[in-house]
Amino acid sequence: MIDLYVDDNLVVWAGRGGAVQFEGSEGLASLLSRCVVESKSHWRLFDRRAVRVWVSGALARPFVVEPVSGLRSVAEAQALAESAAPGATGLGGPCVVRLESIPIERAAIATAVERRVVDALVSVLRQGKLTVRSIRPWWAYGLAEVARHQRHSQMVCLDDATTVTLIAGDLQPLAMTLEGCDVAQREAVTRRVWVGQGIGIERVAIGGLDLSRFGGSGAVVWSALGEAAR
Repeated sequence: MIDLYVDDNLVVWAGRGGAVQFEGSEGLASLLSRCVVESKSHWRLFDRRAVRVWVSGALARPFVVEPVSGLRSVAEAQALAESAAPGATGLGGPCVVRLESIPIERAAIATAVERRVVDALVSVLRQGKLTVRSIRPWWAYGLAEVARHQRHSQMVCLDDATTVTLIAGDLQPLAMTLEGCDVAQREAVTRRVWVGQGIGIERVAIGGLDLSRFGGSGAVVWSALGEAAR
């Protein structure tokens, strides 16, 4: 299985030989094509060619869809979320949106990725004769770790160096992306959010992505605060 981390100017290919980073400003499709071509030159004949794609926090952004009475179908809920996504997330173009539930009686968390990102991923990987197993936000991996090992946590903060993704709550969910601020500013905003949500520090899990270990164990490194919150 190949794990692929994708950002606009950075792609990390994690396979049998570990994680290899590809950087450039030529655009996602061209950067991804270069990554696939160079990585395939090192393949063995029977290497598996299935790919799990993990999208950066800047490209895959969660948001909350408030409840709307009178929704009559999943299709209506999906259309509502897609129309709300650009304004709620700050993403520029049409978005592909995944809803975690239907916002009829309670608010729902959704995740948006620009369609141009999804189209580039599918097109380039298929051209490289790779099978796309899944396309998910990288922070979903961190959430899965929390679900397995820190089940008492009520808020999760996941940092990939350029953005921080905050997910909190069930009855009153919160989901947001912080970007364009330094570490101190991000920490200050994060603290304000969990205090405003009435969540105790012992129920906050904070982790950061270590790209050097991407694709293997320890890709999410829990901070001292995260350790204390366990």
